[in-house]
Amino acid sequence: MLRNISNEQCLEKGQAKRNRLKEMIDVTARFNTTDKFSSLYLVSEAGMGKSFTVNKHLEESGVPFYNVTGSTSTFALGVKLACINYNNPNLENLIVSIDDCDDLLANANSCNVLKQMLDGNREFNYERSLLSQMPGFSDEQAAAISHYSQEGRMGFRVPVHNIRFIFASNIELPDDQKLKKARTKGSSRSVILSHRNAIRNRVINGNFILKPDEHFGWLLDVVYNTSCLDGFNFNDAEKSRIMDFMKMNWSLLTEHSIRTIEKLAQIMVSYPDRFENIWMMDYIKPY
Repeated sequence: MLRNISNEQCLEKGQAKRNRLKEMIDVTARFNTTDKFSSLYLVSEAGMGKSFTVNKHLEESGVPFYNVTGSTSTFALGVKLACINYNNPNLENLIVSIDDCDDLLANANSCNVLKQMLDGNREFNYERSLLSQMPGFSDEQAAAISHYSQEGRMGFRVPVHNIRFIFASNIELPDDQKLKKARTKGSSRSVILSHRNAIRNRVINGNFILKPDEHFGWLLDVVYNTSCLDGFNFNDAEKSRIMDFMKMNWSLLTEHSIRTIEKLAQIMVSYPDRFENIWMMDYIKPY
């Protein structure tokens, strides 16, 4: 059980995982020309601060980057990429970080678009009519789409060989073993899993689905070594009250994220005389 492992042991494991995440981001940002697999796919449970860590490290690296936030469709991503490279006429190296790529993995067509972006032609290829979308484009979007359109062909094509992608996702890309198991069972999901497996084979995969001690240690590292709770002006003892509560009730908690910690902190400030009772009522699973 988690409560039988010391905070120091958890912190060591959590820090190792967070440091590995930072290392992977740093390596991607170097644009080593010998790297065959240039893009990065990061997966973890929701609320672990993947996107925050990615964008912070990219800012600190000084590498030009663009962040695509929120769930985005394949078409919306293509428009964004068209605008990015339209304003980058020399196609200088840059990074595009995508916070939520669930919709980009939703079906075979969108997965195939990702495969072309990550391998082979290294381009975003949209092959449908744009007539219905054109009225909604801004001037910049219309100019970019026109620039990457070809006479006599529907849609548009954007070269992305100069772009390294960093995907931050809650969807785990299946490895070969999981795909084989799904096919053996005759699962109806084996087709989409096959496409996602193909994407996994085209990126550096960073799996941060953590064991409880690693997960708790990760959160400890965030609380004590980042600005996560700076707005509350807590001392270490007050931070420990929150983290001790989470550790002692880990298997019963309804949430295990950085946002959970921030919500517990807010309750602690708002109800100083009975915050622990409210924590129990609001964040512990009923029997």
